[in-house]
Formats: sequence, C-alpha cells, structure tokens
Amino acid sequence: MPITTSIRDKVAHVHFDDGGLNIITPVIATEFLQVVEAIDANQAVECLLIEGNGRSFSAGLDDKVIRAGGEQAAQLLLDTGKLLRTLYRSRLRVVSLCAGHATAAGAMLLLVSDHRVGVKGSGRIGFTEVAHGIVLQELAVLLAQDRLNQKEQFAATVLSKLYSHTESKEAGFIDVVFDQFKEARYSAQQAALQLAQLDSVAYHETLLEVRKKTLAVFDEL
Repeated sequence: MPITTSIRDKVAHVHFDDGGLNIITPVIATEFLQVVEAIDANQAVECLLIEGNGRSFSAGLDDKVIRAGGEQAAQLLLDTGKLLRTLYRSRLRVVSLCAGHATAAGAMLLLVSDHRVGVKGSGRIGFTEVAHGIVLQELAVLLAQDRLNQKEQFAATVLSKLYSHTESKEAGFIDVVFDQFKEARYSAQQAALQLAQLDSVAYHETLLEVRKKTLAVFDEL
C-alpha cells in the first residue's frame, strides 16, 4: 500500500511511498483523505507526522489525469483540495518530513503543515504548474500568500521558481533543514512528540483565529 499509518504516543505517523516520486493519483488522493479524516476523528491522536519515501515527499498530482480532464480529473482536484483544507483547519498539529522533491500539490502539503523539516541537497521544492503550462489553482495562491515570505510569493507562484531545501527555509516552505536524513527524521519525530503535548483547545482556537481570513476565502472556493 502506498500509504501506511502507525499511531504511538498521541502521534499518527503517515508514510507515503509509491516506490517512485509519490505521485498523487485519484486512488491515492481518496485514500489519503480517508486516512486523514479517520486520524482527525481519533481523539487519542494529537499530532500527525507526514513522511515521504526519502527520495520524494510528493511530486504532486497525476499530470496525465489532470491534462485528460473529465470526471476523474475533477474528482482528483476535489479530493486533493478537501485534503488540504482538512489539514489546514485540523485540530491536529501537522509535521511534515520532506526529503527529496516536493512540487505542485507536494509543495501545498508543506504549506498546510505547522512544522516542516527538510534535508539539505535532497531535492527541489515549489510550484511547477506555470512552467508546465497549467494555471496555478487559487487554493495554492492563497496558501502561498498566507505562508510564504512576501518577497518570494511572486517568483514562487507566477514564475514557477524552484528552491533547494536551504533556499526553501528562507522562502517559507521549510522551517528547519538538516544535513542528513537521519537527523531530519529524528528532529521531525521529536517535534511531533512535543507538539502533541500542547493544549488541544488553546492550539486549535488560536490556529483558527490566526488563519481566519484565509479559511473564510477557502469556504467560498
């Protein structure tokens, strides 16, 4: 299975590995959404740790499906959008361990995470849509405006600039970068354990207040 889950010490660890670049297909988008919704409903869990396969966090949506259009593409966009919205307003603290590439929807997953850990020199991060002749979704633009460094927002969205993990820290895709994957993984695990100890009500109500304006626009999309 591309997506596996384990729960320990109030932390749900979701491991995404399709054996390649972690492309989000219609099947994976549906499964990912169902997994997150089930974890969110589990009151024994306080934090979600998302990890790729060490080579790629996620290279985004299945390009062939999107370009083909039709009902399958529409459902893929719908499920992915719901997944991102769910994570962005969730009571769960979300930690992402990003090793390798995180592009398009993969970069969006980083922007809906509370704490992002990267690995120096392991890949590129950013929105590739415009470079591939695709208009960037409004959801991605809103997340970029909310989470990215203002001086990088135009380059990251309109110009499809890709960033190294070190550059991504300055841009706002990543919070902390380590030289080695082992160090990054340990840091992500420790961060998840620490965030799981935050007062749930205080965390969630504050998060909703901080993200109120962006969430209001989300609800209109």
